[in-house]
Amino acid sequence: AHRVYGAWLKIAGRLEEAREQMLIAVALNPQAPVSHTGLSDVLMALGRNAEAVTLLGTALRLSPTYQAALERLDMCCHRAGWHDQALDARRTLLGMRGLHERAAALEETTATDGWPVARERDVHNELDALLARAAQEDPFIELGTRMQADSIVIAHAELGEWSGAMDWVERGYYQRPGRLRRVLTDLPYDRRGLASDPRYVRLLRTAGLAELI
Repeated sequence: AHRVYGAWLKIAGRLEEAREQMLIAVALNPQAPVSHTGLSDVLMALGRNAEAVTLLGTALRLSPTYQAALERLDMCCHRAGWHDQALDARRTLLGMRGLHERAAALEETTATDGWPVARERDVHNELDALLARAAQEDPFIELGTRMQADSIVIAHAELGEWSGAMDWVERGYYQRPGRLRRVLTDLPYDRRGLASDPRYVRLLRTAGLAELI
């Protein structure tokens, strides 16, 4: 209950309160990887990536195949400038998903051109695959806690392609308007980049979410 309440507070933008609830959740259930990952999400939103990395390491010790933790570990280490750890996390994640050619290409490009170039190229490959899949099936069907469209938004955001991210935020609003706040506040990217697109402010005003502007 504390973890779910913490997630709700994060979505509402009450990050310090969210952190307090997630800390309680971790203390009450320290053997649950999802508790540590939930707290790491809040710390990422607060820009405290180094602290989030420590928690994600704990989550992965408890559950080495926990892909959500590996996904966040890649992001956190990349943002913190810990390129070797970011490479290990992303390569492991790709391997678990059976994307062995991409994992090999990531490692090879890192050796020749450096991690930032390799990661950007791999995120482009990921986005291409997501868009191809979205052309064949409904990307707005919720699978677990995330829709395929959410992953497209995240990929665009990781590449700094804010107009492309906003395209999918807007499409998602038309398909599932009740999820807009969650898409803007609960996915692991910095929504402030979206504000560079003029549609962002207009959409939030239309959706009654002017407090997020």
